[in-house]
Amino acid sequence: MPHKLYVRPAIDMMTAYFRSRASADDVRTAVTSVCRAMSGAGLPPERIVAALKSLQREAVAESGVSPSDVRIRRIAEQLVPWMIIACFGDSSARKTPRVLGTH
Repeated sequence: MPHKLYVRPAIDMMTAYFRSRASADDVRTAVTSVCRAMSGAGLPPERIVAALKSLQREAVAESGVSPSDVRIRRIAEQLVPWMIIACFGDSSARKTPRVLGTH
């Protein structure tokens, strides 16, 4: 996985969450840190999302939980929103998209 130095703390925190030893807020904090580090290093958002999905797969493998565990889905659903907020700020995540053909 690229940028292993950035993602190891998030993998560890996600693994702890999957084992019920950390909260979703702990994972969010770790993921936010990873996203900011990668964004600061110049990675585009699509590469950051790919790295987040990869680190989640690694955390699932390390944790030994079933791939169907509900905690995995809960985190998976939050990865992109957390990345958007970390990289672009809260206001970007709340903007209403402009409908084509309207001004």
